[in-house]
Amino acid sequence: MTGPQLADLIRLAYYEKGYLDTRVTAEEAFRNDSIDVAFTIFEGQPWSIRRIGVAGNTKTREKVIRREVALRPGDIYQQNLVQESQRRIYMLNYFKDVQVQPQYSPVEGERYVDLTFQVEEKPTGQASMGAGYSDSEKLVGQIGLQIPNLRGTGQSLDFSWEFGTRRTQFLVGFSEPWFLDTPTSLSARVYTLE
Repeated sequence: MTGPQLADLIRLAYYEKGYLDTRVTAEEAFRNDSIDVAFTIFEGQPWSIRRIGVAGNTKTREKVIRREVALRPGDIYQQNLVQESQRRIYMLNYFKDVQVQPQYSPVEGERYVDLTFQVEEKPTGQASMGAGYSDSEKLVGQIGLQIPNLRGTGQSLDFSWEFGTRRTQFLVGFSEPWFLDTPTSLSARVYTLE
């Protein structure tokens, strides 16, 4: 690894701890079959999160997105937590794309970062229907519906109805991932079988 590559790794380590204006330079001195590398580091001061915004959500409520963000205003900027927040928002499976747009304070001496999580909604939900015939059941059919982001709240609702000449089954399920705005999941399923 060369001196400039090592300098980049050192800078990234500082960046991870919120030192966004850190400068690292490497000076290489060649001596026979060896290389001496000396680093000069200006670390500055850590940057803090001032504001966290959400943009692009047309269906999903803002609080559903915000509760997946691992940083809060006033926290020291940490790149791994920004990436983790971006990943958690994407893993909700309500969005085609999630991008983070940092804006750095333009005032000299201020070390604040405003973060905006830009999301692009995607269609959610699934409907299914089917019909068939078998010797034992005769005519059979099935209707199903899954709504994973009910009214943009992050709740999910699903139901299915299977029917035939000999048997009927009806199922309704509901799931709340943040019961009473706490990270407590609540699920209920009700079904009938005749």
